[in-house]
Amino acid sequence: MSNHPEFQNNQSDQVQKMNLIPPPDTLQKPAKLPSVITLLKESLQFYKTRFALFLSLAFFPILILVGIFFLGALMVKLVPSSIFAFFLLLFLYALGVFLVYWGIVAMLCVVKAQEKISFRAALKESISKIVSFLWIGFLVNLVVIGGAVPLVIPGLVLGVALMLSIYVYIAEKKKGINALVRSSALTKGFRWAIFWRYLALALMILLFVLPLALLLSAIQEEETRKLANDILSSVVSLLTTPLVLIFGYLIYKKLAEFSPASQFQPSKKARHLYIFLAFWSIAAMILAYSFTFYSLFSS
Repeated sequence: MSNHPEFQNNQSDQVQKMNLIPPPDTLQKPAKLPSVITLLKESLQFYKTRFALFLSLAFFPILILVGIFFLGALMVKLVPSSIFAFFLLLFLYALGVFLVYWGIVAMLCVVKAQEKISFRAALKESISKIVSFLWIGFLVNLVVIGGAVPLVIPGLVLGVALMLSIYVYIAEKKKGINALVRSSALTKGFRWAIFWRYLALALMILLFVLPLALLLSAIQEEETRKLANDILSSVVSLLTTPLVLIFGYLIYKKLAEFSPASQFQPSKKARHLYIFLAFWSIAAMILAYSFTFYSLFSS
């Protein structure tokens, strides 16, 4: 009778209720994240297999923007109006932001995909995610600024805590404040580890770029040196963005393995805190701008 499956299941449930055996999710909790070297090796390996696709997605917005700005400059010459030029530049700036983030979201879709996807499929999948992606980024900035208004340290802690929000949205489709709350729950207990790994990655990239920057600093002509530095900065940004995105996704994926999305329940307390910080950030910025304008016009 003791070998009967039903009896064994009931017995194991009773033992777990008596807290003699920890629940499975606590048994799986990792002691630490993979080292920065391990994460970097895995990131580079993945980057290498999809290098051409990442490069295409990085250059895609730039090529379109060059063409659009060329047409914009032509239109300004044909219609010499300062108001028209202002609104045209405003439109081009907004379009540029949209295209750049479209490329970034498309890269994240490539990173998330288990199998290789095409350039067209990445753009098609990502275009519907851009607005929510920007909204999450906006909320993260508001919350971090709100936390940093009284003291800098809370803002830095919040910045690390909410660092995985975009990955939560892409992988788990959680939007808005829920993405922030999920990121905070995932990073709890690992924030220093995440901070040091990102810092180590930044230092490695800096060590790679620094010799090139020093070579360019030897150029005597100021305009040529500035142009060369701008080109170097753009190239480094284009090449390292996919690497940083992959690096972050690997951290998210490792933490999500030990805290599945199916077991996550958004904390009302955390939601209320982040909503408060977002509104506090807006209020603080309004007060700061009001004080600045008042000081300018009163003097």
